[in-house]
Amino acid sequence: MYELEPDAHASAIPVGPERIQWHWKVVAVAIIADALGNGLKMPMRIALRLISTFTLKCNSIFSPKLIHYNKGRKLFSPCYFFYMKNLSRKMSFKGHYRIALLCITIFHLASSSTWPIIEVHNTRQEIDNCMKKLNLTLLRTWGGDEKEDINQFFKDPMDIAIGKDALVYICDSGFHRIQVFDGTQKYVRTLGRQGSGPADILNPCAIDFDSRGNLVIGDQWNFRIQFLNTSGKSIGAFRLPGTLIRRMSAANKKDEIIIYRHSKTFITRKILYVFDYKGNPIREIGDYKDNSKKVEEAESVFFDLDKDDNIYTSYSITPYLLKYSYPGEILMFMTFELPFESQSAFFEKKSKSVVIKGEKKNIASMALSLDETGRIFLVSPKRLGSKKEFFQSSGVVKPGGGNYRLLQPVENQNTDCYILLVFNTSGKIIAGCQLNVFCNNIYIHGDRLFIIDSYNAMKIYEYKMKFK
Repeated sequence: MYELEPDAHASAIPVGPERIQWHWKVVAVAIIADALGNGLKMPMRIALRLISTFTLKCNSIFSPKLIHYNKGRKLFSPCYFFYMKNLSRKMSFKGHYRIALLCITIFHLASSSTWPIIEVHNTRQEIDNCMKKLNLTLLRTWGGDEKEDINQFFKDPMDIAIGKDALVYICDSGFHRIQVFDGTQKYVRTLGRQGSGPADILNPCAIDFDSRGNLVIGDQWNFRIQFLNTSGKSIGAFRLPGTLIRRMSAANKKDEIIIYRHSKTFITRKILYVFDYKGNPIREIGDYKDNSKKVEEAESVFFDLDKDDNIYTSYSITPYLLKYSYPGEILMFMTFELPFESQSAFFEKKSKSVVIKGEKKNIASMALSLDETGRIFLVSPKRLGSKKEFFQSSGVVKPGGGNYRLLQPVENQNTDCYILLVFNTSGKIIAGCQLNVFCNNIYIHGDRLFIIDSYNAMKIYEYKMKFK
């Protein structure tokens, strides 16, 4: 767990490429270069070459890149060592060691386009003081064991999205389909069917809409991203073989697909992967810090985008949040205190063919979403849940050819395990409230909050939000 002092002035720190962050490594490199070049009378080109190797090993802000981003534009910088060698040689011949160092420092700062990192910490007291500043009013419940219509009954609902047509699209993973309703819960149509052909899907895990209004689906067990129009016709797909898709977003303004794949992240240590619509990789974002030896024990990542294509990531075990710029530079590092000491939580999931048992060291966040104003909504535990509370329903059955029902009906579909925390764009807590249902994902549309209970009651709860 990271510990930072509270930063009361974080909101006053400007964000953007126009402000250069002076890192301590800049000062260290300057002192070492000056000592080697002047104090020891070492040729400057040798001194700077040694320093460049040192900074590369330390992964400092001087790391050479062939492609840099500056205000969204790609800039191709000259070869690092070639530039340093020639510039330092010219200056060192004339004895201008400090000028050579200054020129190269300016070159690196300009080419690396370093962004300021805002560090924010939210104490437990600050969080407690902001509780009850958000009021949730339940409007309707989507799905559930009591539904008579199969179109209204979901098996493992994973995601929800509202299109430009104002229709509600629900990712019904267990039935391999996308269910479409109007705002009053009237069934409209079904998109997709179980299979591997065009417009077929297998356990979809995420849905989103691109800038054209087409539906983008994380087709999990087909190992692909698939594109459908709102009528259900396939308009394209690209494969991502090898690992399952966990989460996906197509809200990027540049029509890029951002994907989180847990197994691949565990192996490559990169958090998010960005692709174009043809499946060509564009860039990787974030460094994965979990040191677990088994992928099933490693912490998961949740992410969402704001209107400027900045990316926010939260983590299932460690209580912190990172904000990345479009190119992948860290802009904000935010931490928050949990209401309990670090401890292990037992979890168990049963089905007809598999039993998973184990322990998680902590639970820090369960879901993450941003609203249109950039406020950050994060679901965090108030307490650790008991074995009896979780994974009570593991599937559905159709007894006697009748209606579908939960295999193990949930006796109590309510819990006080979770709280909803709301942070402003600077990472400071501004509101929060107690939740009374299980949560695996959330979605925000205007003043509506959708809480998705994928595995217990298999319902989606729609609330109206009002800040006090």
